[in-house]
Order: sequence, then C-alpha cells, then structure tokens
Amino acid sequence: MPGCGATDLNCRDRIRPPREGGNAVEPVAGHAIPNDLKLADFDFELPAHLIAQRPLPDRAASRLLHLAGDGLTDRHFSDLPDLLEAGDLVLLNDTRVIKARLFGSKPSGGSVEALIERVIAPRTALALLRTSHSPRSGQRIDFAGAHAIVSGRAGELFELGPKGKIINDLATGYSFSNDAKTITITLRQGVKFTDGTQFNAAAVVWNIQRDLKSACTCKPTWPVKSVTATGPYTVQIVLAAPDGAFINQIFDSTADWIASPTAVQKMGEKAFAVKPVGAGPFIVVSDTLSSQLVLEKNPGYWQQGRPYLDSLTFKTVGSDEAAYEAMLAGQGQVYEDMSTPSLLKQAGQHFNVENQLSTSPYDLQLNTLAPPFNNKLAREAIYAATNFTPILQHVFSNLYPVTQGFTGPGGICYEQNVPGYPPYDL
Repeated sequence: MPGCGATDLNCRDRIRPPREGGNAVEPVAGHAIPNDLKLADFDFELPAHLIAQRPLPDRAASRLLHLAGDGLTDRHFSDLPDLLEAGDLVLLNDTRVIKARLFGSKPSGGSVEALIERVIAPRTALALLRTSHSPRSGQRIDFAGAHAIVSGRAGELFELGPKGKIINDLATGYSFSNDAKTITITLRQGVKFTDGTQFNAAAVVWNIQRDLKSACTCKPTWPVKSVTATGPYTVQIVLAAPDGAFINQIFDSTADWIASPTAVQKMGEKAFAVKPVGAGPFIVVSDTLSSQLVLEKNPGYWQQGRPYLDSLTFKTVGSDEAAYEAMLAGQGQVYEDMSTPSLLKQAGQHFNVENQLSTSPYDLQLNTLAPPFNNKLAREAIYAATNFTPILQHVFSNLYPVTQGFTGPGGICYEQNVPGYPPYDL
C-alpha cells in the first residue's frame, strides 16, 4: 500500500470492508490490496547481531521507525502520543514472547541458567540448563516465585568429575588434531538404548546434528563445519577454528545427552520429553509433572553391576521443612540440597548428613550497564558498606566460608581470596 507501512501510525488511508461483489479490500483513498498477498512477501533477513537480546530498562525508550511521506525517521515509543492524530487506526499485537532465559538456583545455592527451547506441553518445556554439575532426574530448581523439576535425561558421552576431571561414559575417549580443529570421539561398543536401538556413531551424529539445527538460541554455538561417522563407533567433528576446550564445553550442551533417534522419531518431541529414552542407568516408568518421577533399573546398562538400586522415586516437596517432616515420617530415604542451617543441625541427630561443597556462591550481582552501578564509585561503596560477618552468623549459622571469587569451594575455579578485592570499610 503506497505511503503506508506497518510501523507508520501517521498514515492517512483508512481501510473499509469490500464492496458487495468486489474482489479487493480498498482503502478510502483508493489503494487496492492484492488478493494474493502472502505473509511470506514480508519475509526479510535480519542479522543476529541486530536482534535485541533483552528489553531496555526503560521500555518507553525503545526505538520506533516512523514513515512520513517518503522519509524515514528514528523515533522512540515515548514519541507515540505526538504522532497520533484524531481518526488514526492503531493495530495492537497482543501476542507474547515467552521468557526463554531464566536464572535460578539449586537448593544447595548453586546457580542455574535455563534457556527454554520450546514449550511442549502444559507445564512442560524442553530446556538447556547451564550449571556447574549436570542436573539429575528429579532434581528441583528454584526460580523467582516458582520451581521446576528435571524430568529426565539420556545417557552422556562424558561426565564432569571432581576437580574438572573428564570421565568417560558412553564415549571411551577422544583426541584432537594438531591444529585443534578436528576432534575424534570413540564410542563404547555393545551398548543399546532402552528401546533396543543400537548405540553407535550414526546415533551420536544424528543427535549432534539435531542439536546444531535447533531453532533455539540455546543450541551449541560451536563453529562446526561437519559431524560425520568415520566408523561404526567413531565420530569426527571438524571445526572452522581451533577449540582446545571443546570436550569441556560438551558438559554444558545438549550434545552430551544422547537420545534414541528411533524413540524421538516414533514418539514425537512432546511425548519423548515426558518419557525420554536413552542408554543411561535408569528407565522412566512414569512422570507426573511437578509431582512424582518413577524410574526403574535398566537391566541392559553397559556398566556391570550398576546401578545399585532397582528403582528410584522422586517426589516434589515445597520446602526444606516439608522434606524434613517427610523423612521423619519414613516417606523418603534421601533428601538432596537442604540449605536451612537450623534443619541441618536437627537432621544430624536422626540421619546421616553429608555437607557437599557448593560450586556456586550466594552473591549479589550489580547491573553495570545502568545507573547507579555503571559508576565504579557506586560499586565500591556497596563493597565498603557490606559486612559479611553478621550475614554469615544470622543467615547461615557460620556454616559456610566467605569467598571473593565467582565460584564456591566445590568449583574448579575456586579462589577464596582475590588480590585487590575491596574490603568492608565503613
């Protein structure tokens, strides 16, 4: 429609219903809209670096492109009232974009970043989790005002062990080319997924390619040129640039979790997400979302004598207090990530309590992109005014140490004292 665009709210043409027997919807000014107009006619390429990653703190400061006559001007949404005139037609889009990037924590205090790939059912989403240790099925993750339960996962190529050690799982090893651009992964032989599908290089290649092609912004961002099966149990990944930390990066990616290609294709994404099929030590029997997850031993698990348990049932509880009462009543045998200091002391009188070193500290993060903390002096003032001694005493009962680094004592980059760290000075 000449002279009128979707972002132009100062357009003079008005649209009316078609005349009886007419073939086109005509604006009052006589500009006909073609009947064969398609949504695809408005497709255009938008470079990724031009896409906003998060909203502005002041939403009214968002930019507005204004078309007036033959000219374009950059304005802001706060200018909108000045652009509207009596009789203007305003079209409102009430669709919503899901909040795909969430920040939460495990009850132990470890931080978790969740990137939602897609909502696959009510109260169920497929997501990539970034955390220092891969979450287990049934593990609770707390977000602001809500919590989520990890419903299931497939077997892994590699596991992250203590002090950053790489532990082979479904993979038996790896090697780098001299230029660190080609990674060769050898796979464990004689393994089957729990639906009977053979675990081999073709299955791993299918999984990695599926992850790389995902439309989610949480997909692996490695500069991958190719992923191929160079043998029945050998996978070769060729990168466009050297990456000596590639294997370490797998732990924080969906590419480490290998699902049965047959099950995914047969069940579909929604059903598979609720009852996944992998080659891990357990099989999902049932999953009542946000309530109870029941697992049973995988009789064909590759590691002889494992798992030790015949079954596992994970139940959701609302708090440390509720979990402690359930344990006392014999309704559960293990509770993970209790973080209430007073209950930890009480629990020690009835149960074996293991205090594992946290990988992530409790911290206060300052937004350095917006006032007042874009000013270094304001940030230094917060450091100088914060006395951790009473916080440790009254909130944590002096159970945990203060760290100046960005990881807790269980993290592989733990550094308790950082040279030059601003001290309390009030």
